[in-house]
Amino acid sequence: MRTIFFSFLFSLLALCVHAEERILERSELLDIVSEKILVLRLFGIELKVIEDGTIEGKAMGWNVKGEWEWQDGFFCRSMWWGERDIGYNCQEVTIKNKKIKFTSDRGNGASARFLLK
Repeated sequence: MRTIFFSFLFSLLALCVHAEERILERSELLDIVSEKILVLRLFGIELKVIEDGTIEGKAMGWNVKGEWEWQDGFFCRSMWWGERDIGYNCQEVTIKNKKIKFTSDRGNGASARFLLK
């Protein structure tokens, strides 16, 4: 009985910690985000990552514009939020369920997880 309990517990734990899947190719990213809006409700952010290499959307009432490229397995972007230059950064991209996560500094910095709508 004890063995069955621990087997069940470890199986449940494995489901809970299902790893995020890293996106390694530009085409893979576009398959996921094409015609979708990336939403981060906490900050009122809604963005579109467009195939032509542009980014557009809104954040806290201000327009967001930018450009992106795929470089060595990373999403590299420069963005403007209203008049503020957010700068250039290459980010690791992962996905889990219907949420996509961008982690700055090639996966070593802060991250933001967006709902795909």
